[in-house]
Amino acid sequence: MKKGKPTQLFSYKTNLEADIIYYWCNCGLSSNQPFCDGSHKKDNDFQPIEFSVSETKTYALCGCRHSYNLPFCDGHHKSLPKDLIKSENSILHQTINTDKAPIPVGNYPHAKRVGNLLFLSGIGPRTPSSDEIPGLKLDKNGNFLEFDFAAQVRSVFDNVKIVLEASGSSWQQLVDVTVFLVDMKRDFDTYNKIWAEYFPHNPPCRTTCAITALPTPIAIELKCIATIE
Repeated sequence: MKKGKPTQLFSYKTNLEADIIYYWCNCGLSSNQPFCDGSHKKDNDFQPIEFSVSETKTYALCGCRHSYNLPFCDGHHKSLPKDLIKSENSILHQTINTDKAPIPVGNYPHAKRVGNLLFLSGIGPRTPSSDEIPGLKLDKNGNFLEFDFAAQVRSVFDNVKIVLEASGSSWQQLVDVTVFLVDMKRDFDTYNKIWAEYFPHNPPCRTTCAITALPTPIAIELKCIATIE
């Protein structure tokens, strides 16, 4: 990945307004550093961080990119008084969406990053390009004509990987997975077998819940937490 022009450490002290979306970037292309307009956020060369703050106040920002709560530094450089660093009571929200994953069925993002933790919204097996459910065909009354639960499991895993990678994390960094199944008796064994294929070593924590329905005719949904280095 190309690196932009580096910014000087602790060179920005600025007032930020609560609940406003900002784009912080080390691209060196913006006239109002450290913020950019986010126009190149789909360019693989740079990855602007979309964030907001919960409290309107003056913040010290850093171009180090070493902090888990970018763009605010954790102060380990020791070159600025810690009381000028982000208040412990303010929260950095990085909202993450990607056009490579299925479109959410409501007003929520694909993921949120807080510090070095990544929280994914519930995600199902719908195919991103077509919005179809793999292995599923229904008649006009909603009855199964075709049903392939294994195809749905593999597809939901693929969708989770897409969101993780778009967020700067990875499959190996998953730490907790909550699984929702609409038919535990029918589908659990298949799910368990495929899970073992995808996690042969060091699997994340897992909770499996039986539910009566999901918003679309899918049979499985995952809710995940991962880390970001």
